[in-house]
Amino acid sequence: MMRYAPLEKIDVVMPALNSISKIGEDVFRKVLRRVFTEILMNRLIVVDDRSKDKTLDALKEFDGIRNVYFIYLKLRSSR
Repeated sequence: MMRYAPLEKIDVVMPALNSISKIGEDVFRKVLRRVFTEILMNRLIVVDDRSKDKTLDALKEFDGIRNVYFIYLKLRSSR
């Protein structure tokens, strides 16, 4: 009989540059809901390059959100 190790919590890294503008607010919220209910997560790390839509607001308003860390990037264009 095969035995499995107990599941451990993982850290999830999520890029989030204008996600709501790209996939829509309803889809974005559904994805978040599934991430928080189906993944045994230690923390969510959101990497963002200063979204100009409501992406970060939606993340901050999400019910039951805990251990969320925001990393803001300020990238320069290579042009």
